[in-house]
Amino acid sequence: LVSITCESQQVQSTRSSLRGSPEGGSFRIRLRTCRNVATSSRKHEAMGTKHGEGAHPDGRGEDANEAGGTDGTEQRDTKKKPWRKRTMEYLAVLFFMSSTFSALLGWMLAIALLLASRATAAIMAVYLAWMFLGPGQPIRSKTWSTPLRNAGLWKHFVDYFPIKLVKTAELDPKKNYVFAYHPHGVICLGGWGNFMTNATGFDDRFYGIKLHALTLKMNLNTPFLRTYLHWHGASDVSKETCRAILERGPGNAIFLAVGGALESLHAYPGEYSIVLKHRKGFVRVALQTGSCLVPVLSFGEPDTFLTRTPRPGTLGRQKLYDFYRRFGVVFPEVTGDFWHLFGFMPQRTPIVSVVGSPLEVPKTDGKKGDPDFEAVVDHYHALYIERLRDLWDRHKNTLALHRIGTMKVVE
Repeated sequence: LVSITCESQQVQSTRSSLRGSPEGGSFRIRLRTCRNVATSSRKHEAMGTKHGEGAHPDGRGEDANEAGGTDGTEQRDTKKKPWRKRTMEYLAVLFFMSSTFSALLGWMLAIALLLASRATAAIMAVYLAWMFLGPGQPIRSKTWSTPLRNAGLWKHFVDYFPIKLVKTAELDPKKNYVFAYHPHGVICLGGWGNFMTNATGFDDRFYGIKLHALTLKMNLNTPFLRTYLHWHGASDVSKETCRAILERGPGNAIFLAVGGALESLHAYPGEYSIVLKHRKGFVRVALQTGSCLVPVLSFGEPDTFLTRTPRPGTLGRQKLYDFYRRFGVVFPEVTGDFWHLFGFMPQRTPIVSVVGSPLEVPKTDGKKGDPDFEAVVDHYHALYIERLRDLWDRHKNTLALHRIGTMKVVE
């Protein structure tokens, strides 16, 4: 956040170019919000303020303030950290950000090995056959080992921001759960740190819950990237995989960012726009398997990058929508930080993922399109949105002090 200041030549030039433009006002508001967060953080660090001044809003579980609010009250003066620690944090996040290009790199490496020699070509042919025809297919009836969930690298990753996990209710390991994460943000950093890995202690806090994070199928169709994700316990987000995991027995859970890549177009600093109005597939899966719905609201997720994505109603926004409908992915225009040099790395802003109380749903047989079943889906979808709004109302004054407006459910 410190990089987004008046002294930054990049921001100065951007602000100059935006003066007099329709988006200039909204950009200045977002810039002012990021600057306020950074200023608040420096003031609290200078005063030695302790994070957390009150009880948890619902009086249960852990204090949300103990996680450090996104208003900058977390004591995280990076200048006071040993240089080795700071370097490890940067390298961990740099590794993660570099992995966003691993789909392309995976296929490039596979092709290079196929063409290198007969020996490497034979090895790659066996590996590709294992991936698409053999045991390497998506997780459904089997369980993979997850050695990378507890890798020490991810401890440094979550300390960079920092990323925190707040538990507000106990989950019965005799039941199954669907963790729905909001908002996706630009790249779902809180989802990776808190749920894809065990860096913040998910496995201990929710003892007995076997969590499987779900991702796009295209990621699991990439050589090497598939194995990398499987070793984190990930699988594809198809409805067949969701049902297969949840029907294995009690204690199984899936994690998914409901808004998906489309929600990244709404990731403006200080704004919480949740793509949920027409997203009902996760509710259908919960009903068909009798699994509880668990809302997860991640405060600070939209603040990790300064976004200059065109606003709704503009030609640029329409082109992004067309690209998303055609390819299933989208790339918003964002600016981050990297030793104050260029905008590849996310900002050092706290991300606090609050896990709400589960919404129990009855096991209901039905298929998409059946009027009776869809009526039940609509009912529990509305109840879920109410739970999510309640989670927002109980924590917004401690974890989203520099918000712009309130949480909105869109699309």
